[in-house]
Amino acid sequence: MLQMVMQALVTGAASGMGAATACHLATRGFAVTGVDVDAEGLVRLQDAGVTARSIVVDLSQRASVAEALADVEVDALVNAAGLGPDTENPRLIWSVNLLAPMWVASTVHLRSGGSIVNVASITGELSDGRHAELLAHPLRDGFLEEVVLAVPEPVDAYMYSKWALLRETDRLAAGLAPEVRVNAVSPGVIETPMGTRGTKFDWTRKAMERIPAGRLGRAEEVAEVIGFLVSEGATYVSGSRVTVDGGYVASRRTHRAPPPLPGSPQLDRIVDEGRPDA
Repeated sequence: MLQMVMQALVTGAASGMGAATACHLATRGFAVTGVDVDAEGLVRLQDAGVTARSIVVDLSQRASVAEALADVEVDALVNAAGLGPDTENPRLIWSVNLLAPMWVASTVHLRSGGSIVNVASITGELSDGRHAELLAHPLRDGFLEEVVLAVPEPVDAYMYSKWALLRETDRLAAGLAPEVRVNAVSPGVIETPMGTRGTKFDWTRKAMERIPAGRLGRAEEVAEVIGFLVSEGATYVSGSRVTVDGGYVASRRTHRAPPPLPGSPQLDRIVDEGRPDA
């Protein structure tokens, strides 16, 4: 009897954690569909034999998502696409970081027994949830206009969009059970293009100096966790949030931050790369 090939769709697949996840799932035997607005990056992945299919989509537009992904059937959906706090347009941040994962999840057909993993952030884990009432129903008409007016700063939009994505993960996990499992991964400061660009913010650099693990994370380490969450080994795991941050969130919550890393060459290199004049 022929065994059905497991299908996975990864958004943000052209670079960073999305690309690492696409590569990891491909080695696990998944036929991976890569989704991104970066057509060249998707071509590189497909030419390398990582992805079986590439779909260029502007995830900030609901109509584009619906048109491009309506015929896609998968066992695993990884919403890894995201925009960082260096993005100047807060409307784009809200659209890509919060709404796009929900649009994609409601558009593709997830097979019974399937799994969704949303890539959030430790900033969402540490958020104060100040705008909880405003963010309660993000798919309602007029949401974008309201939220951009209330939270206009890109850094705040990034943090609260990730907090809201974690809450939507909980809601989906409860609503889609038992047919589909839904979990979230909250990376810390990871060596990716977005992570490097983030070093221009003082709070990011301070966080980087106080990671208990003593180093930055790698995209491949996040991909390993995602790979577990979509695997048969995690069939009883749903509604979970896994931080992949070298212990940073735990140190913040216990108020036991370690001393700054003394002269870390890795930290110095990443900070230098993230400077606008570098």
